Amino acid sequence: MTAQYDGHESIATNEVEVTLSNVAPDAVMLISPGDGLEVSVDSTNLDEEVAFIWTAAVDNDNDPVEYFPSCLCRNGYWRYPMEHTS
Repeated sequence: MTAQYDGHESIATNEVEVTLSNVAPDAVMLISPGDGLEVSVDSTNLDEEVAFIWTAAVDNDNDPVEYFPSCLCRNGYWRYPMEHTS
């Protein structure tokens, strides 16, 4: 078995030691809307939008960061995944 390092290949060996690590990204901070916002949707405000704004997470491994915002609705959770790479 050999390993590739910066364009160079190691010598062949029968023994391998692998250490995998991942540093979790920093937490985001919700800027808007304020915590506990309640919105009632009816026929008069179906076209209105609520902006969700938060600080970006910093990933020390430079891995892509994926956000999963969710809202609590009367019939359960609504989830909408979106991907953000910084």
